Amino acid sequence: MDIKNKIDEYIKLFDDIAVKTDSEQVALGLLAEICKDQRMNQIKQDRKNSNGATEKQKHFMKKLGIDFPEDISKKEASVLLEEELAKAE
Repeated sequence: MDIKNKIDEYIKLFDDIAVKTDSEQVALGLLAEICKDQRMNQIKQDRKNSNGATEKQKHFMKKLGIDFPEDISKKEASVLLEEELAKAE
């Protein structure tokens, strides 16, 4: 479901950009740059919280139904994920 929501967000963003430009190519280029900027900001945030679990880890743990404290470390998250994935094998 998260992917569908992301796609909907990107389509809305593209539509908003396309209204303000005279070309689909320009709109696509701007959308790509905005997405890169968002990704770089996420990477910076993850690095800033380098001792804490990454957003990707937290998202995956939530998806797997793993309960965890908000201040969980990367290592602790990794162990929980490995344990949960080992159960599935």
